[in-house]
Amino acid sequence: MNGASTLNESAEKKLKNSLPKSQLYGGIFGIVAAIVVYLVPMQLEPIAHTTLALTVWLLIWLIFRPIDSGYTGLIFILCLVLLQFPTAGIFTWFTISPGWFQISAFVIAATMVKSGLAKRLAYTLMYRLGANTVPKFMAVSVVVVFLMILLVPSPTALIAITIPLVIFVAEAWDLPARSEIKKGVPALALVSFFLIILCGQAGSWVKTGFSLNLLTLAMSKVEIEWIDWFKLAAPLVWVFGFVTVFLLVLLFKPSKDIVAPKDILKGKVEELGPMTSKEKIVLGIMVIVLILWITESYHHIATGWVAMGAVCVFAIPKLGIFKSFDEAIASINWPVMFFITALMAMATALNTSGASVVIANAINLIKPDSVFGYYATSSFIGTFVTAVLGINMVQGVIIPFVVGWSQELGIETAKGLLAVWLPTVLGGNLLPSLLPSVLFAWTFKYKGEKLFTFGDGFRIALVAFVAFYVVAAVSQATYWNLL
Repeated sequence: MNGASTLNESAEKKLKNSLPKSQLYGGIFGIVAAIVVYLVPMQLEPIAHTTLALTVWLLIWLIFRPIDSGYTGLIFILCLVLLQFPTAGIFTWFTISPGWFQISAFVIAATMVKSGLAKRLAYTLMYRLGANTVPKFMAVSVVVVFLMILLVPSPTALIAITIPLVIFVAEAWDLPARSEIKKGVPALALVSFFLIILCGQAGSWVKTGFSLNLLTLAMSKVEIEWIDWFKLAAPLVWVFGFVTVFLLVLLFKPSKDIVAPKDILKGKVEELGPMTSKEKIVLGIMVIVLILWITESYHHIATGWVAMGAVCVFAIPKLGIFKSFDEAIASINWPVMFFITALMAMATALNTSGASVVIANAINLIKPDSVFGYYATSSFIGTFVTAVLGINMVQGVIIPFVVGWSQELGIETAKGLLAVWLPTVLGGNLLPSLLPSVLFAWTFKYKGEKLFTFGDGFRIALVAFVAFYVVAAVSQATYWNLL
């Protein structure tokens, strides 16, 4: 019996450790595709040909994730080193302000969570704004999430803060488990997946919303001031949030009987007690940081260096947030840093080797010849192309060329980049298996079950796409023309 039990445990362990078929086949496909690209005759220098093949492998593995994206990035970096690309070009991400903003953002997000300030802001705003029904909760979520990104520059951190709030409200509403609803999109799935979309989109309405904004700027070789980004993106993204709420409620019709007594929300806020001195200090520092980000054009201190200054303060042990500097540094997600470093290195290697010409020729097949055509094509690339190829492929390879089109058409650089980047942030939600934040949200359970299915996410994302197209078209035809 003991032997049989041991064999069963061993088999179960192997099953848990084995790759899902999609990841396994994707990993094999990436290697085969790279070999095929390497063997196909092209009018390229050998180094450019090799770089192109490695890029194909990198992007396919980032999409299917047979191993952690950070590990894939590290392998790619090593390959470039072995190919004798200049190390300064490979590790560009660690030498510029956006790279240090990314590092600092991890520590800032951890500070907001550990201090308790992020939780207090989320719960207090939900209670004060009366989010006790599904439509109200969704509308209030737009305000709460979009405001919190100013202090928590990490969509994943926002998900970690707000999804438990969704579960708490679901308990107050006494919602059934996902499996108990056989038709349509249940209220729990509607609220939770919409919140995930919001957390991602929240990062795009301000330049410092999350590090991918700065990475996109760096890879496209474009610079946009904080206030200019705000003027173009903020109205569009905020209106998108509320229009999406309207369409989702209209189409999926959550029951009007789902109501949480306000006393329950009030009780949750009261459990937090009075605001601590630690929270007040963190809030004060972040207000100063935000002011410095907004006024960058006046003092010329880049966002990354301002964020690093905040980290130097937050990491002081006597402040009581981190016990030591080592604990503060431990909050940095180094696999993500390796992954982003690899993307920057990929762009540099493609350009310096000449391999980018092949990609440019392929993308130029859908090159628009008018301003209207550019905006329409950008929205399509940002949503559906990102949904299929993943945000990494679009951000790292396609967007730099698309921005080049806008410059040829005489479109202002900021408008050209944001026209394709804003829908790209949204696009990953359509097939959420490609979106790390959704996979993270899947780890949360309500009554022992996941909060939503991929089918729920697909339908909700399609509605969000429609909302974005409408809002973007109107904004670009009217408001953007006034700026």
